[in-house]
Amino acid sequence: MPTKEELKNTFVTGAVPTQQNFADLIDVAGTQGPQGEPGPAGTDGTNGKNGTDGQSAYEIAVANGFEGTEQDWLNSLVGPQGEQGPAGSKGAKGDKGNPGADGVSVTGATSDGTNITFELSDGSTFDVPWPTQG
Repeated sequence: MPTKEELKNTFVTGAVPTQQNFADLIDVAGTQGPQGEPGPAGTDGTNGKNGTDGQSAYEIAVANGFEGTEQDWLNSLVGPQGEQGPAGSKGAKGDKGNPGADGVSVTGATSDGTNITFELSDGSTFDVPWPTQG
């Protein structure tokens, strides 16, 4: 097997190495050594130029045969109302609500035959005409 120096003389400008020369070169090169430590990180490259703006979805629709305004196109995106789905399961009971703002309730009722007078918890009254029967 040739030495490294002999192979260096074989692979020179203008020489035509043989297949055996290449095989010898591979054999002499030996096995790969252990991997070295990573080098330092390189600097960031410069930012590229911004690309040109693309077409809007409406412009693409027009280019593909849509006829109408942009609003017509937007309206065309809404389909018909679908069928009502099945009823959902009953939800959990909600929290108890806060007391009403006025807190007024009916405390009594009287009638004079013409009106029904409701007496309210705030001391006021409310008259409702007695229903007529026809």
